[in-house]
Amino acid sequence: MLAKPLSFSNLTLDDPSYDEDVTKGGPESDTRLMEMLAAQAAHAAAGALEDEEAVASDDKLSDQEKKDILQKALNMAASNGNVDQVKKLLDGSSKKYVDINAADEDGTPPLIYASCFVSLTRGAGGGDSPD
Repeated sequence: MLAKPLSFSNLTLDDPSYDEDVTKGGPESDTRLMEMLAAQAAHAAAGALEDEEAVASDDKLSDQEKKDILQKALNMAASNGNVDQVKKLLDGSSKKYVDINAADEDGTPPLIYASCFVSLTRGAGGGDSPD
């Protein structure tokens, strides 16, 4: 699919179609943000994953179950700005069950969650930087 070329037909400050352009896509992105925040709240209410190592070494869980649990934990940790948990998931025995590029059921990979939410949870210019 070819990209549509940009059109800058009206660059005046009193563009009458400005309000129409600003409102396009607004409600959808707000809805998406609210869905992501609701998913975070649900995850927190259910209790965050306490021990990644226990899940990775649990003989009663299949590899697919471990992948599902740990991948969801990675997405939630990234979206909450929980750098310590992300490091544990990527460095410990659970690392073989997670994929930093794997999209969740909404099509969003952990990196996108981290880029959206880490700056919100740490504030602009504050906090230590993730390694």
